[in-house]
Amino acid sequence: MNKMLHSSLASIFSIANAATRGWRTTKKFIVIESDDWGSIRTSSANAHASLKSLGYQMDASPYCFDALETRDDLDRLYEVLHSVRDLTGRPACMTANMVLENPDFNKIRLAEYQRYYSESVIETLMRRDGSEEVITRWAPSYNQMSFIPQFHAKEHVRWWEWMDALNSGSKEALETFSFGMCGVPHAASQEKLSFYRHVYIDPAVAALKGIDLEKSVLDGAHAFQRIFGYVSQSAIAPNYTWSPLIERAWHRCGIEYIQGARVQLVPQGETVYKASHYLGEVNSNGQTYLMRNCWFEPADGGMGKDPVEMCLAQIKRAFFFRRPAVICSHRVNYVGSISQEYAKKNRQSLLRLLLAIKKKWPDVTFISTPELGWMIKNHIDSSDGDLFKRAVCSI
Repeated sequence: MNKMLHSSLASIFSIANAATRGWRTTKKFIVIESDDWGSIRTSSANAHASLKSLGYQMDASPYCFDALETRDDLDRLYEVLHSVRDLTGRPACMTANMVLENPDFNKIRLAEYQRYYSESVIETLMRRDGSEEVITRWAPSYNQMSFIPQFHAKEHVRWWEWMDALNSGSKEALETFSFGMCGVPHAASQEKLSFYRHVYIDPAVAALKGIDLEKSVLDGAHAFQRIFGYVSQSAIAPNYTWSPLIERAWHRCGIEYIQGARVQLVPQGETVYKASHYLGEVNSNGQTYLMRNCWFEPADGGMGKDPVEMCLAQIKRAFFFRRPAVICSHRVNYVGSISQEYAKKNRQSLLRLLLAIKKKWPDVTFISTPELGWMIKNHIDSSDGDLFKRAVCSI
């Protein structure tokens, strides 16, 4: 069977599998999952402008506008989330999947690119004004449970490929390094490079490269606990790509719920194959698969369509099949270091979406990913004021 046919059949099977199997609910739950918080992308507006002047296509990808979040980014986002509340009075809730470490550019430079060094996201933040306020605002106790950090990865960059490019004298890698960046998105790259692809590669390939994937997961999860003071109950793999080894490592960290889409990409050699999942499926470690079934990425432009209307249609379909609506919406939509107007426009779209949800479904309930996982695991189809404490009791 050729690869194209196999991929098509896998996609058809995954759609049928997701539609006919899995946990159902009589209630209307909204979960918003947002990836990449804590990671660096474009380091500053000045870096964006400078790279553009050097010929990089910095308008070619929305991720050219992605950047480490600021106090103002969080405050403006919370204003939107707090302005729309469900019947219980709880504000709209965003599960924020965190990256815990970034490259330590100074140490790598001093080592003449011969060794990779990373630093805690706290250290990354401390080099900018308002860093302590960002850390404070991450806490659910501060933001009225509208922003719930969970585990994404230790780092969201294929640092070994980046180091190879630096060592080989890649003009682009060295040029962007000087701005405190690990390259640019593929669409903006002059050398057609991207180091922000999946980091959980085939374990056998990783071993040959001297990369300990299990240690990366364990170190990242422990860093999460040190920073936030609780164990993350869920995890999401960068680029939806991971292997059984990663699931076992997550299990060792106390992670019970695996965020994802209906298709998991499983690394095999230098390629990937597809594995389908359904909501509430349990793996051999006793972990529960969760599933994103709605997409709200206004930064992408909605493929020429209104991203609010697209997401509302997906939510309607989820509720029709008695599923919770689990919305994917990346950080890039809501950060404004590179362009305040860009972030403002996307926040306005989020507000429009939330208000439309409340108008169409007045009985909707906003919950976080750990709460959804807890309900599925415990066969409970309801939400009340104590659900958050029971589901995320250590926060």
